[in-house]
Amino acid sequence: MLKKHKYGEEIVVIAWVADDVSKGENSDPARAVLRSDNDPCIPNITINVIAGDNTVNKKEKADGVTITGTAITGISKNPNLADIKVTVKWGDLEKPAHIKENGQWEANFTEDEIPEDGLTEVEVTATHGNCKSEPKKIQVPVDTEAPEVKINDVKDTDKVVTGTTEKDAKNVRVIFPNGDTETVPVDDEGNWSVDVGNRKLKEGETIKAIAVDEVGNESGEDKTKVYGAVEVYGEFSPNEDGINDWLKIKNIKSANNINRYPNNTIKIFNRWGSLVWEASGYDNDKVKFEGVSNGRATIGKGEQLPVGTYYYMLDLGDGSPIIKGWIYINR
Repeated sequence: MLKKHKYGEEIVVIAWVADDVSKGENSDPARAVLRSDNDPCIPNITINVIAGDNTVNKKEKADGVTITGTAITGISKNPNLADIKVTVKWGDLEKPAHIKENGQWEANFTEDEIPEDGLTEVEVTATHGNCKSEPKKIQVPVDTEAPEVKINDVKDTDKVVTGTTEKDAKNVRVIFPNGDTETVPVDDEGNWSVDVGNRKLKEGETIKAIAVDEVGNESGEDKTKVYGAVEVYGEFSPNEDGINDWLKIKNIKSANNINRYPNNTIKIFNRWGSLVWEASGYDNDKVKFEGVSNGRATIGKGEQLPVGTYYYMLDLGDGSPIIKGWIYINR
């Protein structure tokens, strides 16, 4: 009577050579495990989509990633899932997975256990008794590098807010002072823009921008304060007390100390119409009027101008009308 062997059971095969039968000699035993292409003993494993899109971004890595899937066999009578062992290897780290009653498995990887940025490989294998599955592999890019974003200066009369970001950024989220949020695309050069629309921008309000790349990495928040019209302060006192010692021009420079109107020119005249001071690129810093003539008309270069009223003409150099008015020097 032939013995019925089970899947996965080891069998021993011994062969005799015809000429040696009379001698009672036989070959060395050969061992084999009973298998077939459709062996129900071999676990059937799957890997679910990892991190939602098979790509791990900065936030997902920081939160840790759980890899899941199924591991079942074709054995229908009382399959013992406890006998199924699933091993998950990600990069250089290999760890056992937890098997649930329904055949689902999961393996948790912390931030420190997830490989560095680049194309990584997840490999999953399962064993059931003497049966072992073929490895199931999946390529998983890890990308934690967030794009940078820059929002340009915004004037209270601007109709469009503009800025730049990385070329591989997908979009930019712009947050207006009233809480409105607009998400706009990024062109091939990394430029972006959004219409102000019917919103009324006011000087001193803050507009923010956040860039997002293709895998969901978000940039840090860049922000700028809305600025208003250029304004020349009407009085200063150049007495070297450190307070209001030069002529200040509001909004001539940005918050990060960049001259908004680098091509500006300014001329200052006394009450008789004589030019007493002029300069290009006024910036309240390296170029500023401290009540000292720079050498024209009846007052020599380097001489302090007397107390009194003076007339100024400021050309911003951007095609806008020349700004004119009076200032008072008080010593």
